[in-house]
Amino acid sequence: MDKPYGYKESDLIALAKFVKDGNADGKTRSRVFREYAEVSGKAEGSVRNLYYALAEYAAKNAEFAQKYLGGKPFTVKRAENFTQDEERKIISEIEDYKKKGVSVRQAALKMADGDAKKALRIQNKYRAFARLKAESDFSAERFYVSDEFTVQRLKKEINRLADNIALELKKE
Repeated sequence: MDKPYGYKESDLIALAKFVKDGNADGKTRSRVFREYAEVSGKAEGSVRNLYYALAEYAAKNAEFAQKYLGGKPFTVKRAENFTQDEERKIISEIEDYKKKGVSVRQAALKMADGDAKKALRIQNKYRAFARLKAESDFSAERFYVSDEFTVQRLKKEINRLADNIALELKKE
């Protein structure tokens, strides 16, 4: 049996039917993912990944799309990455809002002009930065301009992996 993107074709077919039925019932995509995860015994994140593989596979395989999706492949829009300038602006503005006592969530919502999806992306970008900053002594500006930060993070990650490997070997 064919294994597009590492998934069994039968899994793609089953999810295609489930999504098609869910769409007909007016369910949200996330609800369909959650329900399929319960039915299939897969993790919700795995179902989401399977959905994206299904969307890509159907877009490239017209016969599959015709047979299982009624000729209409699912559309998937990938989130656009922020530019470095946008990231700097996000971090700077949220830091300013925080100094005024505004929460990160509220600041992100204001910056996104009420667009909940964009606000979530802004919030996640800031929180990722805050997490990295907390793990080091680098300022926001050095975070962007310095390769030192990247080297430092890589060293920490390598050490963590080496520790995990040593622990696993000890167990054996």
